Amino acid sequence: MSQKTESCIICDNYRFWIDLQLVDDKGQPLIGVAYTLSERGTGRTLAGSSDTQGLIHAEGMTARPYTLTLEPQSLADALTTLSPPAAIQGKDKSLKDFCREQGYQFSENHRAGEFNEELPETVHRMTAGQISRSAHYQQRDEGYPLWFPYNHHRVIAIKRIAEPVFAKSILRGEGNTDAGEDVEISNYFGSTAVYQMQPKVIPSEQAKPAEFTIASLFGISTAEANPLILIPLAVMLFEQMAISGSAVQSQNTWQSSNDDFSNDLSSRTSHSHIANTPSTLFVLHNKIRTLF
Repeated sequence: MSQKTESCIICDNYRFWIDLQLVDDKGQPLIGVAYTLSERGTGRTLAGSSDTQGLIHAEGMTARPYTLTLEPQSLADALTTLSPPAAIQGKDKSLKDFCREQGYQFSENHRAGEFNEELPETVHRMTAGQISRSAHYQQRDEGYPLWFPYNHHRVIAIKRIAEPVFAKSILRGEGNTDAGEDVEISNYFGSTAVYQMQPKVIPSEQAKPAEFTIASLFGISTAEANPLILIPLAVMLFEQMAISGSAVQSQNTWQSSNDDFSNDLSSRTSHSHIANTPSTLFVLHNKIRTLF
């Protein structure tokens, strides 16, 4: 093989490219993250920083595997910035749907520790110990692996690092109260107040008189009442009351003929009429109970 032919073969090997777009888990670009793309087996590297869209463009690649390493402090700064840029997918769709529509490969659920074995010096107000114990850095790798084939656009989503809220003051590092494993009082964390809702005062509706119905005369609820049974019973009730009234009237006529006993019999008649009506209701009550 001539030297010229060999050079062409070597030149043709470096014909691949890849676009890597770094975003957080909400699709917001990670700007200014320093990266190194290392070719496995040769020691050849490509380096740079992500642009305003979080893009890393690499070309002149071979078919060998590569490892993407991100500088830990610039990555932590991008993942903790208070004013992240707008999401690449917009507001109307998810990041996954956006990548599918654009024909991009999508790699999600990554944490910052996966892209470098080193730790950043500053992450919010956390100490070095707190950073190393953080879920974002507990598992650390040498970098993100890339495998052939290339020549595509890949979106890599890394979880944003929120400022933690410590449940135990001992996790605060230096200056903590070292409360151990016991339950800590609320004063360790700041001023607190307890609010208790008072029961709602409901206007008394139980004082309303019960609605009078034929069914109520027999101790039957409205839900149990059957109109086909109650109508004949109502007729029977009125007939019994009419009969009782006739008997009382006849008795009153007979009593009026005897002037000596008029007062005494009048009193008895009144009691007889009052006593007669409950007895009628008692009979009807027993009848209607046998029907239900």
